[in-house]
Amino acid sequence: IEIDVVGKILTNLGINIKTLNSTTIIATPPSYRGDLTRTADLYEEIIRMYGFDNIENKMPEENIRPGVKDSMTVVVDEAKEILAKLGLQEVINYSFISKDAIKMLGITEPTLEITNPISDDMAVMRPTLIYSLLSNVRDNLNRNQNGLRFFEVSRVFTPKEDGLANETLRASIALAGKTFKTLWDPKPEAMDFYTLKGFVEKFLEYMGVTRYQLDRSEDKNFHPGRSADIRIGKVKIGTFGEIHPELAENMDIKRERAYVAELDLTTLLNYRAKKVKYERIVKYPEVTRDLAVVLDRDVLVGKMLEDIKKSSNLIESVAIFDVYQGEKIEADKKSVAISIVLRKKDGTLEESDINITVDKILKLIAKNYNGEIRQ
Repeated sequence: IEIDVVGKILTNLGINIKTLNSTTIIATPPSYRGDLTRTADLYEEIIRMYGFDNIENKMPEENIRPGVKDSMTVVVDEAKEILAKLGLQEVINYSFISKDAIKMLGITEPTLEITNPISDDMAVMRPTLIYSLLSNVRDNLNRNQNGLRFFEVSRVFTPKEDGLANETLRASIALAGKTFKTLWDPKPEAMDFYTLKGFVEKFLEYMGVTRYQLDRSEDKNFHPGRSADIRIGKVKIGTFGEIHPELAENMDIKRERAYVAELDLTTLLNYRAKKVKYERIVKYPEVTRDLAVVLDRDVLVGKMLEDIKKSSNLIESVAIFDVYQGEKIEADKKSVAISIVLRKKDGTLEESDINITVDKILKLIAKNYNGEIRQ
């Protein structure tokens, strides 16, 4: 609407106007027009007098492009989707726990306490997700629920020197009870360390992390013989296993054994594969060789399997299918049965290739792990 027309409308309405330039008017409403308090009110008066029918019906031009998600939000959504697809149920807990929970978990590092907590149960910003998930397990077991498979993806908090908080993104899994009863599995077995290990390894695989090693965990909250730390090089990115019996007792978890995993997603993201590499399916046949090796009982077999895998390009996979400890071998020894799959990508394996590779494996086991073929 031309500025002259605007000025005339406002003047006729008893509004004092002063023209500053070709596009700007200063308008002073009369004292009895208390409804004119802002620019939009004047626009309304002008349009009302000018006539809505005289204004072209035209949609304003707006930027309707969707907003871009924050990078960490994308990671959270991806992690939740993966864990849900693995058959786990999401739980959402408060970010606060009690001071008693901190003592129960044996946390000695500084924590972020709330100045005016709602209650004593919400006095500290949680530095770990483990306590919250164990509380979920306890409450569900007390209500006769079984086959518990929970996960939570959320932030944990530690204090900074300036009084603010360090926020770290973590993913945690909790299992307890038996697997689901089905028509083809009428007698479900109790979930154990290896059930949790499968969930953790699949989660890491789908998150693009494949190069890592498992070491025996020294975390006091976990069972010393049924837990493991996940490391990439010297960097620890998580821990998983059965919770310590003492912690289970303190948490009042009695009916079932509870298994928990907690992974540092913030650190894990630094080790994700940037690109996915595709390899053609090899058309040449595989050859499997099984070895039964006698080792000292305290030898960690996981490291040995990694060394075997790296010893030859012909080795496609290495896996354990049996561990024996009993009367037929010495008391301080164990027999480990290993299945080794050999394959050549550019041709059929010759017997000589197989024998050379197996001989190299046996020498490696004897030299590095003091092992020998079981007679």
